[in-house]
Amino acid sequence: MKFRLADHGLVFSTRDRGKAMRADLLADLASAETIVIDFDEVLSASYSFLDEFISILTEEIQPRRPELVNVPETISETIERSLRRRGLDLTIAGSLATA
Repeated sequence: MKFRLADHGLVFSTRDRGKAMRADLLADLASAETIVIDFDEVLSASYSFLDEFISILTEEIQPRRPELVNVPETISETIERSLRRRGLDLTIAGSLATA
């Protein structure tokens, strides 16, 4: 399954928005083996949004892991920081395909 963030906006912030988007993604997820989250065209995303959307998603779908593609470097660094603070396996950070 591919989830293109730019279909929902180009700038992302707030935990509430991250939580809502995570719920939407999980509702569409069903039995998909792979989850690809595409950051193409995304201009910025706050720590709180990324923590709520990516890090909690990563916790909830274990042992599966989302694949993140076209991630701008600054967003990639923020995702890594969020995963680290939650004590999550940073292997997902290795799947960050930067733009």
